[in-house]
Amino acid sequence: MASTVRLVCAAAAFVAVGACNAILGIEEPFDAVDGGGLGATGGADASSGGQAAGGAGGGGGGGVGGGGAGAGGTGAVGSGGTPGDAGGDAGGEPACDPNQSPVVGAVFVSPAGSDTNNGTAQFPVLTLGEALSKAKAALATRIYLAVGDYNLTATLQLGVAEQGIIIEGGWQKNGSIWTPHCVPSRRTYTTVSVASDVAVRVTDMAQVGGLRHLTVATKSKGSTTAGAAGQSVVGIWASGSATVYNLLDVDVVAGDGGDGGEPPAAPAAAGTSTCNGVAGCCTTEPGCGNTNGPDAPAKAATGNAAPQGTFVASGYSPGNGADGNPGALGVHGKAGNNGPSTGKTCYATGNCGSCNAGQCTGGSSLGGPSPQVGAPGRCGCAGLGGGGGKGGRGGGASIALLVTQGATVSASYSTFHAGKGGAGAAGGAGGPGGQGANGGAGPETGCTTGCYGGCSGTCSVYDTVSGGPAGTRGGVGGEGGDGGGGSGGPSYAVVQHGGGKLSDGGDNGFIWSSGGAGVAGGAPGSSGGVHTAQ
Repeated sequence: MASTVRLVCAAAAFVAVGACNAILGIEEPFDAVDGGGLGATGGADASSGGQAAGGAGGGGGGGVGGGGAGAGGTGAVGSGGTPGDAGGDAGGEPACDPNQSPVVGAVFVSPAGSDTNNGTAQFPVLTLGEALSKAKAALATRIYLAVGDYNLTATLQLGVAEQGIIIEGGWQKNGSIWTPHCVPSRRTYTTVSVASDVAVRVTDMAQVGGLRHLTVATKSKGSTTAGAAGQSVVGIWASGSATVYNLLDVDVVAGDGGDGGEPPAAPAAAGTSTCNGVAGCCTTEPGCGNTNGPDAPAKAATGNAAPQGTFVASGYSPGNGADGNPGALGVHGKAGNNGPSTGKTCYATGNCGSCNAGQCTGGSSLGGPSPQVGAPGRCGCAGLGGGGGKGGRGGGASIALLVTQGATVSASYSTFHAGKGGAGAAGGAGGPGGQGANGGAGPETGCTTGCYGGCSGTCSVYDTVSGGPAGTRGGVGGEGGDGGGGSGGPSYAVVQHGGGKLSDGGDNGFIWSSGGAGVAGGAPGSSGGVHTAQ
């Protein structure tokens, strides 16, 4: 479980790594000279609750929460915590040569520049987008960023057209002279902050490009939209079997995953079924009810809660709860009583023949005698069942580095910070059942009751009788079941999927937070350092 302190560090795009380490209790320095470095920090700590994985650079670091020194890449037990995860070397920084000169033909960017400039060392441009345009036009392979903040409103898209270009921060401008800004935690002085769910998207880059000496951060939290799963947040996403991308001294910060949105409402009451008022009428007392109709069936079953989401080619697919079952059909009402009896006999077959000299002759015997009684009142038709509630939407993921579809990302001296996974949402309530219809009076009926003693145009005697009083109202339909709860989104520093992989060049740090909470039985989000998804 992650603490508030660690979440603040993971979500804040512009917190210096040194400052964040101090908050987390990770011992400084990030310095190649003494080689102390960031050890494999504690997995879970009662005081901070945060999680991280690194290793031991030189002397090794202690576990989060105040444990002893890490040894050989294994974090110690923090106070009240659990053992840390082993990792690669972490904590060193690449050497910085203050006399290094920029490569010839590079494009330069500065917060004090202008996009009307030509992008030279003397006249840098203002934005990274303009710098990329100029670099592609001039076939330049290097873009230098002066220290400062660079804010983008949309994902930085790097593909075939940008392949082979290295974007390097951590430089300072003095007139037309550019020199490396050689200070501890150099990467924290140049920030590329992207107000989007994905900060950098690298696709199909066959010629190696990369980022150096800077911090890349997404927006602080994925969006939550009604009826939709929470938005996942990814710092850098690389894909494509030909893609090879390099990260050197880069801090990748992913904000928290978005929470699942409230599911849509269940369908409105379904209405009333159709019936003939005779077949299927309620016959079991006391279940037939009264003038209000039979009782409604029990509420339908709740939909299954969601398991954890999965990684697919398009990214992370959150775990949404299943819809609740629809409600059952209500019970038809009880048939009404029969109509009045005339005391006569009703014949179903035979005829009186024809009149001959005042007598009925040539007929057949009347058969099927029964008392002439009015038809029973019709029962009311039952209400239809209510719709099942919609499943709760799952929370989004927070992933600092996502490598998919055969891509390879090589990283050294870099740190990957994942925020908290988004929380799942509860399923929606099941819809109410439809109301039953009122019963109706029995129809008027008639039948042959005898023959005339004398001729009068016909020999048959046909009498009618009114139907009985209306049956009872149909029962209300059953209420639909509630939707199942959504799962929480995961928090991973690195995810490898579909043959994508991280080539760990050493001195990398992996920091993650807790997975999002599952709701109403939904699975909680998983979390960890480097995760290989199936």
